[in-house]
Amino acid sequence: MPDHIVQQDIMLDDIKEYRKIISGLMYHLHNNYNSSDECKTIYNEYNFLSEVTPFNHHYGYIGYDLIYEDTQKHRKYIGEMMERIKNAQKPECDTIYNECYSSGIYQYYVLGNYNYQD
Repeated sequence: MPDHIVQQDIMLDDIKEYRKIISGLMYHLHNNYNSSDECKTIYNEYNFLSEVTPFNHHYGYIGYDLIYEDTQKHRKYIGEMMERIKNAQKPECDTIYNECYSSGIYQYYVLGNYNYQD
């Protein structure tokens, strides 16, 4: 198989995992929507991502550069959301942040900690 196809496969798999992280963050922010103004604010700011699920977008092999750009967008949104959640200094947000940060999927796909054990 050509290397560019293999690389696109890897990135498409990464995008699917990034979408799981985003979906999880949105889910937890939504669950705290009525009890925390900060969760509500962050959720509303990133509401455009609420439709992002691991399975609702189908990619083809559209080229390395386009898929690479999409992986970077996903990583950027995850980083922004985690930073906002971390800086909120609210117990609900601390719980969301810590749960995501300590998850194996976040450690592996975002932080590159390939030896992390859940």
